Amino acid sequence: MVDGIAAVPDGSPPARFTSRRAGIAIEGLEPIERGFVEMRYGFAELEERYARLAEMGRAVDWKGGSFEEFDLRSFLEEVLPTLQFPAPHPRAMEYGTGTGPGACFLAARGFRVEAIDISPTAIQLARRFATERGLEITFEVADICDIHCGERRYDLVVDNYCLQRIASNQRREQALQTVRCLLAVGGHFLIGTVLAREGRDYGEDRLDARTGIRYRRLGEDAEKYEDAVRLDGAWYVPIRRYLRAEELRSELEEAGFEVVRQRGGQVVCVVRRRAA
Repeated sequence: MVDGIAAVPDGSPPARFTSRRAGIAIEGLEPIERGFVEMRYGFAELEERYARLAEMGRAVDWKGGSFEEFDLRSFLEEVLPTLQFPAPHPRAMEYGTGTGPGACFLAARGFRVEAIDISPTAIQLARRFATERGLEITFEVADICDIHCGERRYDLVVDNYCLQRIASNQRREQALQTVRCLLAVGGHFLIGTVLAREGRDYGEDRLDARTGIRYRRLGEDAEKYEDAVRLDGAWYVPIRRYLRAEELRSELEEAGFEVVRQRGGQVVCVVRRRAA
């Protein structure tokens, strides 16, 4: 995690992302206790992925597929024309931007975009691919779970298939609380996330059906990861969380959002208005 100050071209105050480091606590599990931690497993996993993508020498999405036909594109194309924004060039924040295809999509359609990802390598790629397309986008290395929103507000916040990578209740609550803070009055929160699915093959990973958390067993390097937990005498890390559609809706409503539209893991939300 690095703290970032993002400059914007309109002369308004810069976005300021400040780290708020919090421990990982998952109910019923035993965390590693030690004086310092090297990193979370998810960070290492993503850095390895993006390092491989960097070797491809062309613009790709996070899976190495088409940069233009990224996973969330059809949802954005369908939903954005139905939303009302207060200005011709609304402010947008995308978290989990990866190599930046979603951010580029928004910028090409007139949004003033700031986008974050926890992977420095992903952000390097995103900056390069945006520059190649002549787009001005502010990219920063940051974690939606660990930032304070400051004074900046956005007309649109987009979760680009990031939420399923946030496993613990605590960090999911932090992420959603931050989004609520970031949204301007009348702003919209668009989510693309992977849901629980019967018959999914988890390979050697372990799924807790009660919580929807998917765990990966660690080897001798378990002490490197601050999010490692003890299960049946072995060390694991939570790598994903798959909720059912109704569970996702409930989670969002409990976090203070009103779900305007939901189709599986693709959701449109607004901040719920307080009763008069």
